[in-house]
Amino acid sequence: MNNQGTRGFTLAEMLLSVALAAMLLASLAAAMKASLDSYQANDRIASVTQAARSTMDRMMRDVRTADVADTTSSSLTITPAGQPAVQVQYQLASDRKLYYRKTVSGTTTSSVLMGGTGEATVKTFAVTSRRLQDDQGQWYTAAVTVRLEVAMGEETMAMTASAAPRRNQEY
Repeated sequence: MNNQGTRGFTLAEMLLSVALAAMLLASLAAAMKASLDSYQANDRIASVTQAARSTMDRMMRDVRTADVADTTSSSLTITPAGQPAVQVQYQLASDRKLYYRKTVSGTTTSSVLMGGTGEATVKTFAVTSRRLQDDQGQWYTAAVTVRLEVAMGEETMAMTASAAPRRNQEY
């Protein structure tokens, strides 16, 4: 038989094309994995950011509707308007968890707002207040500022919010 008229690929050409296809598929798989890892990391960061924002919004809403807002460097204690038997406290404990405690007529319930699960930890929960004296010489809290810093892996996110209690306002 005469092989001059046949067409086809040599074994070396076939091995080269298979090797090139394998390299292309491997680089495509690596790119897809990096993209998926980045998506998952961004999703985790977004959920921690949302939890921090919700926590800050809740605290500032409580401050705005409070009759009394007392602060220390790592806690915020609020007495809601018209509810002298109720006390709400936000506090960063030594275990780096931010706690929400509500006391109603001597009975306290407690829950972890941040730092309880997942990879996020509360690095800083700093509370400051501005106190003023009214016409009768009584001291009151005019404004409360909260700084919350949350770490997730090597990333750190900080938020600051301020609010003024609407004490004794008449409508």
